[in-house]
Amino acid sequence: MKKQPITIIIPVYKNYEMFFRYLEVNKKFFAGCEVIVMNDYPDQNITNEVNKIYPEACIVNNKVNLGFAGNVNKGVAKSTRDYVFLMNSDVV
Repeated sequence: MKKQPITIIIPVYKNYEMFFRYLEVNKKFFAGCEVIVMNDYPDQNITNEVNKIYPEACIVNNKVNLGFAGNVNKGVAKSTRDYVFLMNSDVV
């Protein structure tokens, strides 16, 4: 599979049931991309659930709530590709 120059950053805050359902639907579009899931709810670790759906994802569970901008910026800092695509967790 050809490595794409795109990192997909998915910021998540609560509403995990919907996020997991949509991650399952959207994963077919992620081929070759780096995917970073940014969980901004410190009380819930979502690593196991995300790994069951899309094990190629990098999952970051923040220890404190950074807010939307802080969460996204932290994801961008982790990106290793040339371009960043920000995808909200409720996108189908």
